Amino acid sequence: MALSGPVIVVSDEATQVHDALAAGGNLPVREVSAVDAVALIAETEPSAVVLADRAADPDHHQAQAVADAVDRCGGSIIPIMAIVHDAPVYPLALPADRPERRER
Repeated sequence: MALSGPVIVVSDEATQVHDALAAGGNLPVREVSAVDAVALIAETEPSAVVLADRAADPDHHQAQAVADAVDRCGGSIIPIMAIVHDAPVYPLALPADRPERRER
């Protein structure tokens, strides 16, 4: 059986998302900035990508670059999830509330 690639958390700052996924221990988790995400996706063929950056990406240029890199991996389906902050979520990603929003 082939090993699964890492879960890639795209963020320019340390996040609770990375910590929570790493604590689960089932898959390796790598955190990377939006600038470096495309190269890491091509290198590792991840099992999933989480867009967790708080920085605004109103035109979804960074998110689209990530999606394009995922598409170039070919083969299996690689889900893209996006943590909901205050800006609209990339429309091709599965939205997930950040922990602080659920505690309100």
